[in-house]
Amino acid sequence: MASKRSLKKQFISLANFFFEQGLLLRTFASQEQVAQVDEILDEIIVWTDDTIRRIGNPDAKDNPKLVHAYYQALRQAISERAAQIDERLTQFLEQL
Repeated sequence: MASKRSLKKQFISLANFFFEQGLLLRTFASQEQVAQVDEILDEIIVWTDDTIRRIGNPDAKDNPKLVHAYYQALRQAISERAAQIDERLTQFLEQL
């Protein structure tokens, strides 16, 4: 199993990528669309804070099998949420 440190670095890299994409879209958005992009950026920030907290505080620290299952579920949740954010950014890009 990868370390918490490695998982956190990978996740922060992913979150930074999405945030940078959102900022780039915000640059090209009209005044009406800026609020929509800001909403997406706020979601990315909240998601980042929550996920970093979850990476550092696994459930059932004494049971290795439960910890392993916790991190598998967390990786799955990260993947699903990343796909949702990517889809929203792509849809917004198509509106421009």
